[in-house]
Amino acid sequence: MRLGISIAESSRRQPELFWTAPAYRAESAGGGAYGPAAILDLRRDRHALTTVPTADILSGSFATLAALAARPLTDILAFTRSGTATYIDADGLIRVAAADQPRFDYTHGKRQLLLEGPATNLCITRNLPQLTLGENTIVTHMPDETGPDGVRGNVYRVQMPAAPSTFVRFANNVGGGGPVVMSVYVRQFDAAKRQFSIAVDGKVDSVLEATEEWLRYESAYSQSYGTAALGNNAPSGASDVYASDILVAFPQVELGLVATSYIPTNGTSVTRPADKAQLSPAVAALLKRDQVSVLVQARLASAADNGRILGLDMANWLIGQAGASGAGFSAWNGSSATTRLLPAGVTSLDDFGVAVNLDEAGTALAAGEVISTTNASAPKSSYAPFSNAYLGRSSTGAYSIGWYDQIVIWPFRMTDADFQAKAVAYE
Repeated sequence: MRLGISIAESSRRQPELFWTAPAYRAESAGGGAYGPAAILDLRRDRHALTTVPTADILSGSFATLAALAARPLTDILAFTRSGTATYIDADGLIRVAAADQPRFDYTHGKRQLLLEGPATNLCITRNLPQLTLGENTIVTHMPDETGPDGVRGNVYRVQMPAAPSTFVRFANNVGGGGPVVMSVYVRQFDAAKRQFSIAVDGKVDSVLEATEEWLRYESAYSQSYGTAALGNNAPSGASDVYASDILVAFPQVELGLVATSYIPTNGTSVTRPADKAQLSPAVAALLKRDQVSVLVQARLASAADNGRILGLDMANWLIGQAGASGAGFSAWNGSSATTRLLPAGVTSLDDFGVAVNLDEAGTALAAGEVISTTNASAPKSSYAPFSNAYLGRSSTGAYSIGWYDQIVIWPFRMTDADFQAKAVAYE
């Protein structure tokens, strides 16, 4: 019973109320089958919430809470960001979202809510001739070329012959011994000279190849003290071994292991403020009940992070990343952690479903249709009292950077069979 597949089939049948789709229904561990009390279907831009007043949610029956009404997203999720930020639109072009506006991003070819923490672009300008160039590097402004933002004027041709001193240095003295990631948009100009490399501290992972389309290339290094540059080097350490003739736009250098959305610069480094998504008081009330099941379907930027997917006040969380103990997920009640690890060797969280099941018997997690043993040391009543609940972060930060598809909340603990079946990716 895959949630995404069933919903897609129901969508083709055009049910009168989308939340009546059979895939949303679940068996309660105490008996009976009911629908959810809240749905945020971010992929299809449709949302529903219980009609029970917030003050009565804690004591509401399963059947009463499952009576839903369609609601706008703003009634269920409050969103703020203190400045502008870029995203990829449905045509694959870079666009700018105004302050306090959520970004529905199509980086992966589908509509998803992009949530990111703060980040700084250390490459001070997109104007390549103002950066440090190797002696034999030729950079030419191409005013008639259309860039990855669909606009002319931001594209540069970079020519690097197979000769010494060929590079475009995007940043100096970065990292301080920590991780650094460099990213840049590239398109081929001369098909015979489409190879290039990205080097941090002179290290090159692989020779890259530009195509006829604008693509964003990135390379990350776990320890860096030096420079980040575009060049024509080889992983063996050999430098300047092939000629490059490519079109380049929008360089970015950040601290971290994964490139975030492009941050425009024009003479100085720029910091993009964090996305802050907070669930409504009614949703927070659902999470306060003495039993609850929650499903989150998303795609996270890195499995190595320790961010909060569904965070609470007091540094507790119902669903978080367990990057420090291995790629996977965790729940934390302040004293006891419940963990559901992914299989060994998994380093990314591309399109996943993770669910948490809580009541006085304890906490269990499910991911990829595999469930954890219920942690009896973490009954629902052991979680510290909280007022607020957050999507993609905690009250103080701890961001789970990624693209969010759907959040579904049932006001009861579901059976293990349904719990396991629903912990799948959105389809």
